[in-house]
Amino acid sequence: MIDHQRLNAAFKASKKTQVEVAAEVGASKEWFNRLLSGAEKNPTSDLIVRVADALGTQVSYLYGETPRLLRDDETELLRFRDWIDDKLATIDARKDPNATLLSEDVRKIERVADRRTARTIPDEFKRPGKQHILQARGDSMSPAGILPNDILYTAASPDTVGKIIACRVAGSVFVKRLVTEHRRLFLRSANPRYMAIRIDEKTDQFEILGIVIGRTGAID
Repeated sequence: MIDHQRLNAAFKASKKTQVEVAAEVGASKEWFNRLLSGAEKNPTSDLIVRVADALGTQVSYLYGETPRLLRDDETELLRFRDWIDDKLATIDARKDPNATLLSEDVRKIERVADRRTARTIPDEFKRPGKQHILQARGDSMSPAGILPNDILYTAASPDTVGKIIACRVAGSVFVKRLVTEHRRLFLRSANPRYMAIRIDEKTDQFEILGIVIGRTGAID
């Protein structure tokens, strides 16, 4: 059965008139009007296919199903997305690590002699298990509220996808948002000028240090 709410939404999105759609379908305007209103109870499958084509949508969508991209469409969409990413981003984030690790494990902070790194985690950010202290560099995460020289605190978490994390990639330290797209793993900056870092877990020596749970101002 046709989902008439979706049919009317597709018709509105097409920006065509009823006369134009009816002409493309090979039916009368009156027939198409009845279809939109739900008065046309048993349209043939052939007519519905032509309606979907005229409205630029899928038959499955008009029948209330979740539309699926064809393999060729998905490939083209990915190509277009990569093209947009290249146009928007101009800085290779992989070549510009944006964090410095100040303390590898805060539980061992008493062993650190350097006063610059011997910083403690504020009580509101203390969590069980291993935690790290980092200092932010650059402006790649500024739109997310992480400013240059901010002190960042991490905590271990099994839930990292979609979160801002601290990590190592081939020995360099980054603070980025971890995302997955089409089974691929990326580190994304909040600043769109920076290109996403695609992670190959087999070759990039990728290590998650923890999720970023808090920040304080820059070192004096």
